[in-house]
Amino acid sequence: MVVHDGWVHVIGGFGSAALIQQARIQADGTLSAFWTAPMHLVEPRAFASAVVVGGRLFVLGGLGDPGMNTALSSVEVFALNGGELLDAGPPPFALDVARAAAAVTSEPLGQDVRLYVSGGFTLAGNPSPLASLEIIDVTPDGVMSHVISNVTGMDRRDGHASFLVGTQLWVVGGNLGTTGPAERTARVWDTRNIVGTFLDAGVVLPTPWTAGGVLVFPDQVLLVGGCNAGGMGGCPPVETVLRAPLSVDGGLGQFVPMLQRLQQPRGENAAVWTGAHLYAVGGAQVAGAGEVATTEVYRLAKSRIAAWSTMGGALPAPRQGYAAVVLGPTLLMLGGTDGTGAPSPTLYQDLTTSSGVFVDAGHTVGLSHFCTAVVPDAQVGSHRLLVVGGEWPDGGPSRDVLSCATEAWGTVINACVPLGTLRAPRSHHRCVVVGDRLFVLGGVGEQPGVVEHARLTEAGTLFALVANVDLDRQGFGAFAHHNSIYVVGGSDPFGGNAPSVRLDVLPDGMVLGPYVVGGGTGRTGGAVVKLQNTVYWLGGEPSGGAETPPVQHATLSDNGLLGEFSLSAPDGGLEMPALLDTAALVLPDNVVLWGGRLGAGAVDSTQVFGLDDATP
Repeated sequence: MVVHDGWVHVIGGFGSAALIQQARIQADGTLSAFWTAPMHLVEPRAFASAVVVGGRLFVLGGLGDPGMNTALSSVEVFALNGGELLDAGPPPFALDVARAAAAVTSEPLGQDVRLYVSGGFTLAGNPSPLASLEIIDVTPDGVMSHVISNVTGMDRRDGHASFLVGTQLWVVGGNLGTTGPAERTARVWDTRNIVGTFLDAGVVLPTPWTAGGVLVFPDQVLLVGGCNAGGMGGCPPVETVLRAPLSVDGGLGQFVPMLQRLQQPRGENAAVWTGAHLYAVGGAQVAGAGEVATTEVYRLAKSRIAAWSTMGGALPAPRQGYAAVVLGPTLLMLGGTDGTGAPSPTLYQDLTTSSGVFVDAGHTVGLSHFCTAVVPDAQVGSHRLLVVGGEWPDGGPSRDVLSCATEAWGTVINACVPLGTLRAPRSHHRCVVVGDRLFVLGGVGEQPGVVEHARLTEAGTLFALVANVDLDRQGFGAFAHHNSIYVVGGSDPFGGNAPSVRLDVLPDGMVLGPYVVGGGTGRTGGAVVKLQNTVYWLGGEPSGGAETPPVQHATLSDNGLLGEFSLSAPDGGLEMPALLDTAALVLPDNVVLWGGRLGAGAVDSTQVFGLDDATP
């Protein structure tokens, strides 16, 4: 499947091997219904590779007749005129090796375009996929020619993901050619070295993956659906979406499952980004059978806070120092106190309804001012929630790390059980996940400046100190962006206004920094929200200087710097109470803050900010 000039083209496939099906990307970013193009393939084929170069659609290889079990080396070319396909004639060209389920990636090279065709298989059921890479140059008039190369180390794989970041060509996952687990590794080659080798860059998928949709954005890669095992007729589909951050230098972070899942498993499917929406298209719902003719559509989070309102009495009781998280369709509110020191119960809300009613989950975390992290749990096929550190009812800091396993995807958590301990007790701190590592920063405790981290892929959670990094601040916010941690707002140990800093995380967990990347907010104890490349500070109280507004924003630049925090436009600034000890949660159409502390007392009101897609 390819996307070009406002059209989506689905080429061949089992059941429609000679057909090209099309849909138009409409003005609002949605897809029209698919229909069959009048122009058909000359040779029916499935598992073909396709790419658009210079207004031409190139269809390479695939499985063909007899019986759709033998790979083809032939190439078909169509001229594209909007949604119209025109026969450009058979090119005097063929692949060096007949291959199906190969990956193709394109790179501009002067006036020409260079294609990298990697892996694939030659016979249906062949237990040994190809490890070869073909490099093909395409001239502006569509003439194709092979480039002689000697690139090694790719490993045998088909159904894998392949993409370019700068000059780095990545191959990720894929099918090993048997009915066993698919590949979990990723390898990278620098295309400037034509006789080089693919290297292991230390990226390991959390679960085996093959034959799914691949989307590459400037700052991240998504693997949508796919299968966790290989073999013809034995592709068990999954509904997960794996995400890895990309750095500007071509580096790829670790893949982790996103909380958002597909509505149903899809293997051997495709994914489309229209500029406004993500579509998961087709695929198989059951291993070897059950083809899916439907599409699923998702949109990106909106980019700007646009309006504010207060809804009184949304909580059953006042609450401060809590955490709010979303697991699938369920909103969870954990921990905190009612302002008198009494622990607050765990509440949950079904986000698939519009009732907005919280239900008591029947247990209490017994902590406040802790941080949380949602991490994959392969044993239950879902996620578990980590509750890290916090403040006991007597005011002392905790070093406990609790694991709250979900009963099933998106349902209420069970009671939380001990998982491990921090190196230093702390409260009022922040948790940030980068790749497969959890970082714990700042706060109040015996060693508030110490930064700790733990690998989330290991059994249990063993924390270690991050060497040579000191981050002693309180009342701040933190978030991950690419392979870095940004710390904004809050106060330094002397009560002064702390600047915005960045910590860069290397693949081995080593941390560089902190580097000052922007000014402070002039406030402490508020909440931080990141919407695409805009960072919002909400609430809090003044720290170390003149009064500053409770709602401010700053913009993240491509070079990793954070602009100065300023009033949030367009109306000269958005208002809200100077709330402390609250949590901000981004929902599809709103940012919501429940409860918190105003002055000396906890409140039960809810602050709601509407969202839109404009630029602040």
